[in-house]
Amino acid sequence: MISKIISTGIGKIFFIILAYGIFAGLFLGITWPDEGIQILLNVPGMLLGDQMHLTSVDMIGDPTSSDAFHTVPLILRQPYVYLLSSILFWGLLGFGIQCLIRRIQNNTKKYLPRHSDTNIDTKF
Repeated sequence: MISKIISTGIGKIFFIILAYGIFAGLFLGITWPDEGIQILLNVPGMLLGDQMHLTSVDMIGDPTSSDAFHTVPLILRQPYVYLLSSILFWGLLGFGIQCLIRRIQNNTKKYLPRHSDTNIDTKF
């Protein structure tokens, strides 16, 4: 199904950027808490993940607990939240870029002259 969507040109950029987000999120989650190149690959995903974790502790978990880390669901704990936040950020970014490109392409098609409107003789 995904190959059919990609082959029709409906979301190539979206899927490429989403795949990068999945890769970067997995890489950051696997290598966490080491600080190095994985942070540079996924700065927005890491910042969003940290914010999601802190917000989930405040809203879902028990912030007064001595072990507040374990009062939230597993997917919202570090390092698992980095995969979720990377998919969310990079997926939305890819979707936005894909929509912008599609809009630009549709606008340029409107203003390009049709072949019949030009006085160019295509037969030699």
